[in-house]
Amino acid sequence: MSVSYLEKLTCKKVLAFNSAISLLSHGLPLIIAFFTIPLVIHGMGTERFGILTLIWVIIGASSILDFGLGHALTQFISKRLGAEDIVDIEIHIWTALFIIFILGIIACIAVFLLIPTITTLLMNVPDAYMAETQNSLYLLALSLPLLMLNISLVGILESFQKFGVIGILKIPIIFCNYIGPLLVLPFTKNLAAVVAVLVLGRFLSSMAYFIFCYKIISKFSGRIQIKLSHIKPLLGFGGWITLSNIINTIMSNIDRFFIAGLISTAVVAYYTTPLEILARISIIPAAIMSVMFPAMSAEFTKNRTRSRELFFQSMKTIFTLMFPIVLILIFFAKPGLSLWISAEFAEKSYKLAQIMSIGGLLFGLNIIYYNFIQATGRSDIPAKLHMIEFPLYLALLWFLTMNFGLIGAALAWLSRIIVDFFVLGFISLRMLKS
Repeated sequence: MSVSYLEKLTCKKVLAFNSAISLLSHGLPLIIAFFTIPLVIHGMGTERFGILTLIWVIIGASSILDFGLGHALTQFISKRLGAEDIVDIEIHIWTALFIIFILGIIACIAVFLLIPTITTLLMNVPDAYMAETQNSLYLLALSLPLLMLNISLVGILESFQKFGVIGILKIPIIFCNYIGPLLVLPFTKNLAAVVAVLVLGRFLSSMAYFIFCYKIISKFSGRIQIKLSHIKPLLGFGGWITLSNIINTIMSNIDRFFIAGLISTAVVAYYTTPLEILARISIIPAAIMSVMFPAMSAEFTKNRTRSRELFFQSMKTIFTLMFPIVLILIFFAKPGLSLWISAEFAEKSYKLAQIMSIGGLLFGLNIIYYNFIQATGRSDIPAKLHMIEFPLYLALLWFLTMNFGLIGAALAWLSRIIVDFFVLGFISLRMLKS
């Protein structure tokens, strides 16, 4: 390992280039989704598409099942590479991948058994769509080991700043996520057929990620060795991330299920469509921080000054990029949705989009706080905050949704984002001064 590796990992030129590549690879799905989602809605129908958005949520939520080992592995590798301490690093990686794959098999079995409960109680699926929804979830359950392994494989590539490789290998997922449904719809509207295409894309990407990661790991040693004793330091960090991710994922997605259960599945799409737009816009901070997280992890213990520079540069860049987008969304929500989908859809959804746009900017800055705090090794802080927030948010969400419908659910969502912004922002600034 070169003596100048830390400088190579975190130099401005490398971070700027990788941030641009990461933004491009994250932004491509947004561009494709802009054109394909209206076609998918019209092709599948509003109610079927609403169920599909819930399935997308479940796919995204699979990341919480890796016990935080994926993110912990990224932080661990980056810190070791920054300190140029690479002894047995490949053994730690193989051990983590093995444990994550085993956890994936356990998750597959658990989800398989829970599918009837998920579709009836959580998703409130109408009888007409029950069979195809359950078949879709069975396919997802079978793919969970690979989906979970995928997270860690990407994390390994991020640790080595291989964002060009990551971008290229995301293409099958992008294609199958947004173009795949359009290829299926001329033959069938069955949700299981659409989900089969989504699973195929992730399978192809997982295989490709593994090949590239193996090439990197083999440079340290040709051994494939597993030591269970090496999992303890990763579990210590990852355990808090797991708790935080589980609670945060529930809070981030349970509003859809509250709406489906308290109001109707038919109106879920009016709520989730603007939220999906914001989720796509949040690729800006997510893409930038995927590059900055390993850099901050590498620098924090060795060069606090450089770590502060990375933090404030991230704040400046993300705010500059997101602020004008948020203003456009607020002022042009109604005509934009009318042009994109329909006037009827816009009338029921534009106020939600305006409320969510305000939270979107704060959420983007929150991503910086989460990543910085975890990069310092204090993964327990966000988890403890979420433990306090969780019961309060559920009560607020239930009350506002029951009394104010979709607007109430959006206001509850915004309230949670505001709390995170002030609390995590205060903690981050305190840590920067220490």
